[in-house]
This record gives sequence, C-alpha cells and structure tokens, in this order.
Amino acid sequence: MHIEVNSMKSSRVIWILNHLMNRYAKPGKIRMGNGPEFIANIAGVWSLEPGK
Repeated sequence: MHIEVNSMKSSRVIWILNHLMNRYAKPGKIRMGNGPEFIANIAGVWSLEPGK
C-alpha cells in the first residue's frame, strides 16, 4: 500500500496509520520520508507503543 502525504499534522498521520492498521492489519514495514511531519515526537512515541 502506498500513501502520499504532502502536508498534514503528525497527529492526523498517526490517526490514519491507526485506522489502516485496524482495517488491514499491521504492516511488515513503514517507510517514512524526512519531512517535518515525521520528525515530530508524536510519531516516534506512536511507533514505540505496544502492538505497533
């Protein structure tokens, strides 16, 4: 699956990731670009949560 995000708050990206995981299951990998959306602390915290 490919999702392109041009400009979005990290909290919205996290919501989308959670929604997709609930609908399709956990992916083997998530590749993120180096944009400011992904540098945010919330994305790092999310990736370390149990089950993520």
